[in-house]
Amino acid sequence: MGTRFSSALAAAVVCCGLGCEGGSAAAGSLRVFGTELRLTQADGSVLAGAELAGRTLSFDLPGGQAVRLRIDTVIRDPQDPRGEILLYRFLREDPADGVWRPLCPPAPDGLPVGFALRGAWDAGGRYRSGADDITLVCASGAIGKCLRMGYRLWGEAADGTPLHLFHQACTRAMRADYCGDGTSHTRDGTPIRIGDRLGLLDAAEAPDAVFEGLWGPDGALCLARPRLADAESLEDLVAACPRLEGRIGQACRAAQFAETPAALLLSYGAADPMR
Repeated sequence: MGTRFSSALAAAVVCCGLGCEGGSAAAGSLRVFGTELRLTQADGSVLAGAELAGRTLSFDLPGGQAVRLRIDTVIRDPQDPRGEILLYRFLREDPADGVWRPLCPPAPDGLPVGFALRGAWDAGGRYRSGADDITLVCASGAIGKCLRMGYRLWGEAADGTPLHLFHQACTRAMRADYCGDGTSHTRDGTPIRIGDRLGLLDAAEAPDAVFEGLWGPDGALCLARPRLADAESLEDLVAACPRLEGRIGQACRAAQFAETPAALLLSYGAADPMR
């Protein structure tokens, strides 16, 4: 769900998950480059990144409810060796008591932060780029986790593959979105390890890791076992996603990764999926 800023600071759409549209206001325009928010003010001056700390945005939710959002702090991601990712601590004003509270829950490292990203995600979880589209994403969710793992939405791999396709495959794998339709087949806290063609991550390095499946931007390419074995069988998943017919169980092996160009990632789970 998107929301449109209504303040003099900027007009843009914010969504903390799925599809957004963007825009500008007479008083200025807001754009994002990588994860850096840049505000071009009416006089032509530009505030970017940490310079936006302390700024307050006002916007309207559908139905006319006014919401205020403050950029409390902006820091470089300590997990990013390249120093490209900025983490924002967004605060939202509670209209009931006027108290400012973190918009985002804590990420795995305990930081209640998020990012501003160019582009948007539709209801099926598919990313689309757009110069005027801005999405606010919490680092605690799949989109944020995959970005911090190294799968950026900008740039290309050495072979020319757009990195946003690796990010898309990562969000599918993280959410166990087998069919690539936005439907998740996992629970919060279920362990998963990811490996990739970029050499960023090695999923098989953990001694208790058990191969799960191969992934592309449109979901699972094959599946050796379901993420939630206590809730779904492989046959259940084939019924939900017919293109997996003949690509489950023993027909899906980690060794196929090297010989399957469409597979960008592979995933491993814990030996005991209930752990």
